[in-house]
Amino acid sequence: MGRQSNSMTYITKPLAVDANLADAYVRFAELLGGEAFLLAFADDGVIWGRIKGGKLVTSHDVFPEVSPPLREITLQQAHLFNQKGEVRLWRAPEGLQAVHIEDKTSPEEDALDEFYLLWGTRLEKKGNNAFSLVTEGSRGFQHGVPLALQQEGFSDTEGKHLLRLHVRHYLAYDETGSAFIMLSRLVDLKGGQA
Repeated sequence: MGRQSNSMTYITKPLAVDANLADAYVRFAELLGGEAFLLAFADDGVIWGRIKGGKLVTSHDVFPEVSPPLREITLQQAHLFNQKGEVRLWRAPEGLQAVHIEDKTSPEEDALDEFYLLWGTRLEKKGNNAFSLVTEGSRGFQHGVPLALQQEGFSDTEGKHLLRLHVRHYLAYDETGSAFIMLSRLVDLKGGQA
């Protein structure tokens, strides 16, 4: 899968972060249509999650042996995302901040979609709540992704990366006409054959 060009730009809206962060994630997911993936970076590791039916399930809930819990005190940044948009949270000196990013069609603007390969060349096991534990080759790095992966997709592709993160880059142009990335957002998470 290569790059794809789109005619669009983005709109951002700042959001207030509730005192109860778990409730905030569910509320933010409603801005995205109710269902979304979560990718959080914390002091003690990476946490994947999925919001579905008004409930947040994290990789720690399914695979606590490889994923730290999602805690406000260790959270650095989090991305709640789907095709409709992203809600990004980050730690600032004044506390947690959040912004809602959504697409806006614009024939005068450009966006570029890319697909980044993620760790995961071997499916270790399927967990509950449609999570899968994957391992990266001989390195042994593991993470629990919020996808119900099938063994068939991995068994004949040992050593190949089958997880992809869809990222959208919104382009802008400087005074010389050179393009640069103004903002990027997460769009989707895919597993299996490309």
